Amino acid sequence: MVINSEWKIESDDLNVIVMRKKSKNDPRSKADAPDSYENHYFATIAGALIFILEREIRGTGLKDLKTVAKKIEAIEADINRAVKKLTATSANVLDR
Repeated sequence: MVINSEWKIESDDLNVIVMRKKSKNDPRSKADAPDSYENHYFATIAGALIFILEREIRGTGLKDLKTVAKKIEAIEADINRAVKKLTATSANVLDR
């Protein structure tokens, strides 16, 4: 499930995996790879979503409450869009 251009969530049999796209300038990025991600592993989707929200909030530098509130609203909107897209795709598959 793609959350936005920076974050996506995938899963396997054991984990929910949060993937954050690395910058091309990140020294840990592979030069020949088109996209490189840092992975974080969680037992639940809720834990994964809370992690993304917390990382984005910390990324604001906690300058002021208005900035933090805007970041929360933006991430919430991204998550809602991703869930709606996933729900619509699932409904289309079930209709077949």
